[in-house]
Amino acid sequence: MSSDKEIIKGLLARIDDLSKKQENISKELTYMREQLSRMTSGDVAEVKSEPEKPAVVQPEQIVTQEAKPLSAKPPAPTYRKPIIKSDFEKWIGENLISKVGIVITVIGVGFGAKYAIDNDLLSPIVRIISGYILGAALGFIALRLKKKYPAYSAVLLGGAIAIFYFITFAAYSYYSFIPRAASFVLMIGYTAGAVFAAAKYKEQSIALFGMVGAYAVPFLLSDDSGNAAGLFTYVLIINLGILIISLSQYWKWLYYGSFVFTWGIYLAWFFNTFDEPEFTTGLYFALGFFLIFYLTFLGYKLVRSDKFYLPDVFLILVNAFVFFAVGYALFDSRESPYGTGIFTLANAAAHFVVTLLIRSRSEYDIAVYRLVVGLAAVFTVLTVPIQLDGGWVTLTWIGMGAVLIHVARTRNQWFYELIAYPVIVLSFFSLMIDWWETGGSEVSPFLNVHFLISIIYTGTILYVLWLIWKTPIELSRIKGGNDLMKIVIPAIAFIAGFALFYVEISRLFDIPGITYEFQPQVYSARSVTFVLSVSTYLAGCLLINDRFLFHETFGKILQGGVLLSLFIFLTTTLEILGTFRGWFLDDQSLYYADWVYIYQRYLVFIIILPTVYLLYRSFRSKYNMISSKQLQTLILNTIGVWILSSEVIHWMDMLGYDNSYKLGLSITWGIYAVVVVIYGIKTRQKYIRLAGIGLFGITLVKLFLYDIADIPVLSKTIIFIVLGLLLLAISYSYFRFRDKISKD
Repeated sequence: MSSDKEIIKGLLARIDDLSKKQENISKELTYMREQLSRMTSGDVAEVKSEPEKPAVVQPEQIVTQEAKPLSAKPPAPTYRKPIIKSDFEKWIGENLISKVGIVITVIGVGFGAKYAIDNDLLSPIVRIISGYILGAALGFIALRLKKKYPAYSAVLLGGAIAIFYFITFAAYSYYSFIPRAASFVLMIGYTAGAVFAAAKYKEQSIALFGMVGAYAVPFLLSDDSGNAAGLFTYVLIINLGILIISLSQYWKWLYYGSFVFTWGIYLAWFFNTFDEPEFTTGLYFALGFFLIFYLTFLGYKLVRSDKFYLPDVFLILVNAFVFFAVGYALFDSRESPYGTGIFTLANAAAHFVVTLLIRSRSEYDIAVYRLVVGLAAVFTVLTVPIQLDGGWVTLTWIGMGAVLIHVARTRNQWFYELIAYPVIVLSFFSLMIDWWETGGSEVSPFLNVHFLISIIYTGTILYVLWLIWKTPIELSRIKGGNDLMKIVIPAIAFIAGFALFYVEISRLFDIPGITYEFQPQVYSARSVTFVLSVSTYLAGCLLINDRFLFHETFGKILQGGVLLSLFIFLTTTLEILGTFRGWFLDDQSLYYADWVYIYQRYLVFIIILPTVYLLYRSFRSKYNMISSKQLQTLILNTIGVWILSSEVIHWMDMLGYDNSYKLGLSITWGIYAVVVVIYGIKTRQKYIRLAGIGLFGITLVKLFLYDIADIPVLSKTIIFIVLGLLLLAISYSYFRFRDKISKD
């Protein structure tokens, strides 16, 4: 009834305030009309046809058009709402000082009691009665001041309740005046009284006093029995009461305080006194605490439509993961093969059910929904490695990521895609761990479960990539999200596709029981295989992009990768093939048959030449990282000269000729230079002719600085005669086709 009277009183005050504002507005309108009438009186005299209708602007227009009164002495705008500024001094004087004062007073009472006890000034019964009298006096003063100073009265009442708590504790603990059961009932009564007073005063501070006292009761009155079930039952009941009041009165600090006290008490017990026989107690009460705080959070957000702030996110995450950590430790202590996995999945299912309940409402906070969906996804992802092993983890994670991407793209829900990307990245790391752990194991190449897992993974990630390209969606809430994922997902698909076959090919070299003397051959063969695999894979992807994908950036990256792989092939792989030739000629073959060293050279050329051809084709496409035609020609001819030179050295060594790097290379380069110059003359391309002349110049420098040293006279004679004749051939070509050359 008193609540209704307060509401009626507030409404009447509001009506009176609005009436005064209306009166002020009416006065100002009258004043403005008079001002306007005086200013337009001259114009009215000139209007003779309609003297009864002076040209006066309508009042409604005056109100909207005039930014300020025209008179030099306008009336004060008393109808406007004044700007309320925060008064820091007032907050200190009326709020902070009172609370600090009551805390100091309670501490002073404690010190006074201690002094009286130490000096035996008062008998024990007088001390206890004096404490109760002081608390009652504070309470009486608080009630007397409630009407005029409610906030100050609330602080005094909170102090009185605190004194009652501690005096009762002293009467029980130090003097045994009050039995334990009676002390418990009294303290519960103080808590209930504090809650009732807080509701009446509508002051959260009183409730906070009561909350602190409520959580202190079991420790103040403890008999060291170690009854965890009794303690947690009491805390659970206190939580229910406090959180109901917190929700009904919108006192969030009660919620926060209850959260800290509850989990603090539980974790202190868990880490200090937990053992396996109390598994049921630990699990059930942890579940109870988790549900209470979870439901209270949802109550604030869904029932009271509370705004979503960062502390709320922190609290709900701490609540969820503390419960999960405790439950996981409890199940893990029992060494159950499925307990931890089932518990983790149950967490995910609980959050999923909450998402369904949230979606069932006609209106709901999308931020809360996404937070709970994220929790469900996290625990689902955690279930996989907890319960499964090896490749199953990889497949489950990539499957989850693909499903989330599919839902996001088909329903235009970017948030699901946001969840999917971390899962896909985790699946990729899991796949790499699988490759690492199975490397060197005695399994048949291509005929093993790991290869099947890699096939499924690669197919799934390609499907994800296809979905992303087919159905574009903007990750509008994440700065740079689109650009990042356009790099990460294709990179994962690219690496997975390469490793799909290379990992299995490399198993061919995982020879069990191999001795030290065979290791150089195996290592060299593995190196050659890796370079060939990389270059072939890059060239194949380049062909697919040119034929089907038409992706400019991807094409340029692939072209650069092919160039790099060919450079490694020319500088390292050809050298390794030369090492194989040396083993053959020295008759040091220890593992393979002798001629295998020679045959595999041409197997390598058969594999690498299509890559060179595809590079040539890519230079003719529009997705080209090298726009200069001259540079393209130079790169292709360099590759050709390098391979041709390697082959000349190979066969000169095979046939037993010495000085292959001098005699053979110089003549080869000279002949190649002549061919290039003649080709440039016939095709009327100046840069090709200059390139041929440049190569011949390099050959001459090599001739005088390197070739003529330490070679027989006959070899010198052959080199000089051949190169001289080649130079004359070039000169003759210039004379013969000078008309064509002059027109270039």
